[in-house]
Amino acid sequence: MHDDSKYDWTIDRSLRDLLDKAVSRYGDKELLTIENEGTVTFKKFKDEVDRMANVLSDRGVKKGDLVGVMLPNILLFPVTAYACYSIGAVMVPLNITYRSEDAQYALNYTELTIMVTTAELYQDTIAAIRDKCPRLKQVIIDGTEDFGDKVLNLDDLLKSDPPAAPSVDITPEDLASILFTSGTTGYPKGCMQDQTYWLYLARKVVNYAELTETDCLLTAQPFYYMDPQWNLVACLMSGAKLVLMKKFSPTRFWEYLIKYQVTWCNAIMANLLYKTMPEDIKEKHNIRLMACTVIPPSLHKELEEKTGVVWRANFGMTETGCDLMVPLEADHLVGSGCIGRAVWGREVRVVDENDNDVAPGEVGEMLLRGKGIMQGYYKNPEATANAFRGGWFHSGDLVVMDENGYVYFKGRKKDMVRRGGENISTMEVENILISHPKIKDAAVLAVPDEIRGEEVKAYIIPVEGESAETIPPGELSDYCAERLAPFKIPRYYEYVQDMPRTSASEKVEKYKLKEAKEDLRLGSYDRVDKVWR
Repeated sequence: MHDDSKYDWTIDRSLRDLLDKAVSRYGDKELLTIENEGTVTFKKFKDEVDRMANVLSDRGVKKGDLVGVMLPNILLFPVTAYACYSIGAVMVPLNITYRSEDAQYALNYTELTIMVTTAELYQDTIAAIRDKCPRLKQVIIDGTEDFGDKVLNLDDLLKSDPPAAPSVDITPEDLASILFTSGTTGYPKGCMQDQTYWLYLARKVVNYAELTETDCLLTAQPFYYMDPQWNLVACLMSGAKLVLMKKFSPTRFWEYLIKYQVTWCNAIMANLLYKTMPEDIKEKHNIRLMACTVIPPSLHKELEEKTGVVWRANFGMTETGCDLMVPLEADHLVGSGCIGRAVWGREVRVVDENDNDVAPGEVGEMLLRGKGIMQGYYKNPEATANAFRGGWFHSGDLVVMDENGYVYFKGRKKDMVRRGGENISTMEVENILISHPKIKDAAVLAVPDEIRGEEVKAYIIPVEGESAETIPPGELSDYCAERLAPFKIPRYYEYVQDMPRTSASEKVEKYKLKEAKEDLRLGSYDRVDKVWR
């Protein structure tokens, strides 16, 4: 069994302390390679961080202030994130696919007064809602476009020589970031992550993968997502190099993995990677370990055979960081669907609806506690208290744990869709659909999907006199696209006269909708394939 006792589990006091220590150790060694931008060293990264930290300080940002960051995968994103950490500000990353409704909600909910974005994203998303976000006083853009006095151009604010970073006392308990994750009661909730959240998460990965300065990591996920952020912290901790792609592409993933001789990766969409894997990949790569949040059991053995390396599943949440990992030596679990067992610093329980432990092998909700878990949901004490009732975080995931502590995912207790790594609140999508003047009611649920894990399906009840002919699926898709991020837009649309409901509250009984058909795609319009199924 994997021996955690042989590893050093100490962490730095803050993310800034970690950066300073990394620069003193690795200096001119390459830290980041970013698609279309080239490579920066540890020292160069710190210089850029210090310049940005002073920009934010000059604009009045102080310890504890929130800073919005709406950027694609460019160097400015990690630089701004670490600039926030360096002055004790709280980085709030915003999804670049947000549209009017979700972007406006995030800005107003957090009451952001300052944000950093690109000229393109400002023009496409923020400009139209600026007047509806009264607290947003300062917008710093990366670009040369002239928006008048409504925005500040970053080039005009940066000092030519990198000054020393402002000296701020940052404690392990100070907030570092607020990341949004979809909840079950409507709009996304903000997860409050302190310094230790990121430091412990990275330490677990560094120890598990035994990362050193000879390693090279690859990430293709957006930097507003948690994985690239802890990837960077892990590199600062170990001296490894991080290659950051602009966006995920299964074909280009393999090209980059070969080109940069990547040694370790936390991959996504293993089924797509399998389909696009070069036949001669085993002779070309330098990978020694592939980690993945979801590994299809039917493909697990073939993935290992074709690449010649170990593939291991893991489990984590925005709320809890890193929770479960399958030990490297656990070859007997290949193809089993196991998502891991508790990592160092994490305790796991599986309970029934009354929070009583269930016997090994029985299905129940997974509860978690230990080091490196979020402090709670921002401005939502009720949701925080409910999630942490009894001193354990309630994951909302249904699992089975065997007598050896290995966990197997069985389903979700939460009313959510997990599409291609993104959590989607069904209620958020329902609220948008119901706001359409020709829709009386709507229900959204998950449909199993071979590529993305799950897809979004909407059941539509038109108002009297309307039908699929007068409000076609294309109109509904366009309506959602104007208000929601693209990944939230339903793929399937089924028009119905009514839906099964509870007698007391008249709530839609979604489990009955799921049980009504073996294939939930039947009887609905597929907007991707543009056919009625």
